[in-house]
Amino acid sequence: MVISKSMFKLFLDCPIKLKYRSQKYRSSSEEDEFLSFFADCGYMVEAIARALFPEGFVPEAIGGESDAEATRRALEVDECVLFEASFVDGDFSARVDILEKRDGQVNLIEIKSKSYSPEEDKNLLTRKGVAADWRDYVYDVAFQVMVVEAATGLPVKPTLCLVDKSRVGGDEGTFRQVRLVPENERLSWSAPRAEFLGDPEKLRGDHCLRFLDVSEAVAAVKADVVLRATEAVICLNENRFPAPPLGSHCRSCEYRLGDGSDDGFSQCWGGPGPTNGHITDLYRASNLGGKGVFGKLVERGARSIGDIPSSSVGSSSIGIRQAMQIRAFTSGQEEMDPMAMASLESLEFPLFFLDFETSRIPVPFDAGMTPFEQIPFQFSCHVVESLDAVELRHIEWINTDDDYPSGRFAASLRECLGDVGSVIVWSSHEQSALKDIARLNQRYRFMDDALANWVEQVHASRSDGGRFVDLMQICLNGYCHPAMAGSVSIKKVLPAIWSQSSVIRSHPWFSRYVAFDEQGVLIEPYDTLPSVEEVVARRGLADPERVLEPMREVLTSLRVDDGVAAMRAYQLMLYGRELLAPGMAELIRDLLSEYCALDTLAMVAIWKYWVEELLPNA
Repeated sequence: MVISKSMFKLFLDCPIKLKYRSQKYRSSSEEDEFLSFFADCGYMVEAIARALFPEGFVPEAIGGESDAEATRRALEVDECVLFEASFVDGDFSARVDILEKRDGQVNLIEIKSKSYSPEEDKNLLTRKGVAADWRDYVYDVAFQVMVVEAATGLPVKPTLCLVDKSRVGGDEGTFRQVRLVPENERLSWSAPRAEFLGDPEKLRGDHCLRFLDVSEAVAAVKADVVLRATEAVICLNENRFPAPPLGSHCRSCEYRLGDGSDDGFSQCWGGPGPTNGHITDLYRASNLGGKGVFGKLVERGARSIGDIPSSSVGSSSIGIRQAMQIRAFTSGQEEMDPMAMASLESLEFPLFFLDFETSRIPVPFDAGMTPFEQIPFQFSCHVVESLDAVELRHIEWINTDDDYPSGRFAASLRECLGDVGSVIVWSSHEQSALKDIARLNQRYRFMDDALANWVEQVHASRSDGGRFVDLMQICLNGYCHPAMAGSVSIKKVLPAIWSQSSVIRSHPWFSRYVAFDEQGVLIEPYDTLPSVEEVVARRGLADPERVLEPMREVLTSLRVDDGVAAMRAYQLMLYGRELLAPGMAELIRDLLSEYCALDTLAMVAIWKYWVEELLPNA
């Protein structure tokens, strides 16, 4: 089996993952390629980078050639620029984003949507080697250099194409000059990509890209790359892999499916184990009792949270949370600290349960702006007027225009929140986003003085005399359910309470999310959110397949049920309009609306359970 760059990177992350991939184990990271492409808007960076090389082309195979043979033929001339050039040398293969051949040498350019700061990132190398933030990128490029040098016999200069967040863009460097290329316009094997629509000559003075020579950093790791790549080949060819490097990092392994199956994770750990009480599910497991304590327990055979002795838990705030989780797991019952949750009883009505969705794109939104400016594109707010309220009001706003939305977002938010009442959030994201809006307004002036003053004042926490209350922090300090698996994500807390309280499930505000699978098992609320196909079916279209089929590539498995999916869906709706059939942008908007509304309704359900069922019985 030939080792590709992606396989090499997987081996560096964990050798056992390469084994599971080669043996086609199921993985939670198996997702549609196009949707992944939307996650960081890498297509925008790629399109602009390619436009800076207008003579570049993709070597196309003819007469039964392989991609590598087509690349070799294209390189027979003295000078050329190739996109997606393919190389194979023995056991290794690589596909290069941009390859520039000039003066008897090759400039290998790897495009990344990673931000770069001339001040903060000027030293990729430290006394200990490549800086941690840059290690993956340098090893990525170094592997490609190894393959290309061996395949061509030419000296290779490695370059990273990055996004310089200190640069101000012009008209040609904004997202509006980028068009996604539909599948029927691409080469059959080509990855999802986009093209630049503007003037390449004007772009040279308008773009925010930085072409960074990383020769020194690549030279520093070159020997290790050759060694590790050789190890990967031996492991695959002989099916002889090292023992799994067990640790707290395994918690988020993509081969942990969490469905009780014999997945890669369970094989590494010697059996499926408890789905919600595995030792890696301990809150901040790596911090258990001090350095090395967690690892020693694992070496001694600990696999469950119940295997952790109380003497291993420290007295810090992390240790207190860990002890609460261990008690909840051991007893099978929820745990609560009434003192930590006492602030719930002094909230000021009306209560505004608020959630934002935001995005950052790696190119300037408008001329005169810098890359990665935060874009608040949606909010949902459920309003509870009093403790005995019968009516639950829902207010939402979502941007569907391609102009910078922060001013309109802030104006709609002020109209929603007013000046009285507690604003309840889950995490500090909303407060940080409002601070960011206030900061950016000082630079771009998209709000009048009255609105700007309101934004400056509204984001303060209640403990500092403001209105914001973070339910996640209250949960972290005062509530734990064994089904939360060491997490305080709302995606874990709501299902735990949902299964616990029939009162909440039967309440008119929440009952529409009650559903059961074919075996009669209660479904978690977030799992009831519809896919694009289900939304199309609800619209009662006469021929839904005619609408869906042209966009199957971009819509496969699109279910907006977390923040990343919401960001992808928004970017698809706003920046990928040319890929969508008439009416599909509105359908995606419906998906975003349903997801964000459930996020704030989830907070209402959790708050209501705590104050009406849990605290009175404490």
